[in-house]
Amino acid sequence: MKAWRLVALVAVIVAGMTYASETSPPSLPAFKVESRVDLGEAEKAVTSSITIFSRTKVFDFLEKPAEVTIIDWRDQRVVLLNPLHHEQTELSFDTIFRFQERVQARALQDKDPRQRFFANPAFTIRMDSTEKELVFASNWLTYRVKVSDTVDPALIREFLRFSDVMAQLNCLLVKGSRLPHPRIKVNKTLLERNLFPEEVILINGPRNFFEWLPGRRSIVRSTHHLVLELTPQDRARLTQAEEWTQTFRRVNFIDYQAKLAAE
Repeated sequence: MKAWRLVALVAVIVAGMTYASETSPPSLPAFKVESRVDLGEAEKAVTSSITIFSRTKVFDFLEKPAEVTIIDWRDQRVVLLNPLHHEQTELSFDTIFRFQERVQARALQDKDPRQRFFANPAFTIRMDSTEKELVFASNWLTYRVKVSDTVDPALIREFLRFSDVMAQLNCLLVKGSRLPHPRIKVNKTLLERNLFPEEVILINGPRNFFEWLPGRRSIVRSTHHLVLELTPQDRARLTQAEEWTQTFRRVNFIDYQAKLAAE
């Protein structure tokens, strides 16, 4: 790898580790975001989740497959809980970010321009003020993000840094998944403009002749509903998740993933 690329890559990884290790301000109240993922032009639910934010941790409760992800800012780690099999595993931030370093380095050297783009994305960005939509356009993929400019910037920051870590974590967890750097770049722009993403539509660019045809492009839609107060049920979820971290059997990451994939 050329020296300038290596320096830039290390700078990105180090910056990400610093950002992810910070705890939230003491005055920040607990809140949650209800998310849903759909495929295609029509709303076809793939999965949904409830993400609860506290000052030092984020608890993400995924519906399908049933799994709880705990991001621990203070201890710089991610804990994965499998309620069905009463198992848990743990990944350090360092492991996640170093994995991204290797994957990004390989993609930057790939002969496929699509892979090089995912490793170092560049978008044309425009704002549609009427629709309150921010568009990130490229030949390889486009994000259309409906935004709100009325959300507390501190809450936006918490949600976006969670999104950054999850994008990197999913790249490690899901074989063949897209590199996280395009979404991280989108999040960076949202953070700079203090905008909360209420809906994110990802449209993949055509990879062959057939995907140029109407209705053939891959479209993924995610919606995010911010709720400022927790319910008693939410607090019960937090208590249960913390109890699971004390009682579930600890297994290595490979074994944990194999059992979850078999469900």
